[in-house]
Formats: sequence, C-alpha cells, structure tokens
Amino acid sequence: MEVNKELLLRRAAAGYSTVTELADTLVRERGLSFRTAHAVVTALVKLAAAEGVEGGGISPGLVDRAAEDVIGEPLGLSRDLISRSLDPARFVEIRTLPGGPAPEEMKRALEERRIAHSRTTSLQQLRTDKIRERLHKLDAVTREWGEGV
Repeated sequence: MEVNKELLLRRAAAGYSTVTELADTLVRERGLSFRTAHAVVTALVKLAAAEGVEGGGISPGLVDRAAEDVIGEPLGLSRDLISRSLDPARFVEIRTLPGGPAPEEMKRALEERRIAHSRTTSLQQLRTDKIRERLHKLDAVTREWGEGV
C-alpha cells in the first residue's frame, strides 16, 4: 500500500475531525465548561459548513460569531491559537495517554504487543513440543502393544 501523506494531511486539515481540541482549548484558554465549549464548537462547525469554510480556514471572526450565538459574547482567540488547535499533526502528537495516537504512545503500544506476541509464540512452541513428545510416547507404546500381540 502506498500512502500519500501530503494528500491525507490536507484532507484532515480541511475536515473538522480536530474540533474537539478546539473545544479543549476553549476550556483551557477561556475557562468555559466543556459542555459550553462543545456547544460553541458545534455552532462553529455548522456555521463553517454552511459558509463552505473548511476546518483549516476557520477564522477568529467565525469563532466569535459562533460564540456570540451560544454564550452571547466573542472569545477573541488568535488565529495562531485556532490554527494550532485545529492542526491534525499536533492533534495526534499531543494525545499521549495510553491508547492514544501520539507517535511515542504508538511505539510503546507496538513494543508491548511485540513482547506479548513473542511470549505467546514461545508458549505455543512449548505446547507444540510437549504434544509432539507425547505423540512419540504414544506411538512407542502403541508399537510395543502391537508387537506383543
């Protein structure tokens, strides 16, 4: 399989898959409850989609319009803060909790899986060897029994 990383990154930036980080940013930067931040971001996505604005093109003005509709006042976020919040690469990079997609977490999880796979393979080989040994013993006993008849 060949992956066109640039195309996928552009598509990810154009969509709205990272807006949860924008909601998290509203919680951290403006002290909104997550419920309220989520409502603002929901209104923002509806507004952006209606106006044909892709995720990467969300402006401070658009965020303020959505916020005014939901909480009655603008939030005054900088373009840089919005861009960082919606950046797909950063979105992945900062999700470092166990099971998250951050590169270091993925490396850790893959190594954990490799170790578990190795243990399972070793255990399976041990069981296979024991079964072969027992089959050989059974063959020997069967041959002995057959010779005694």
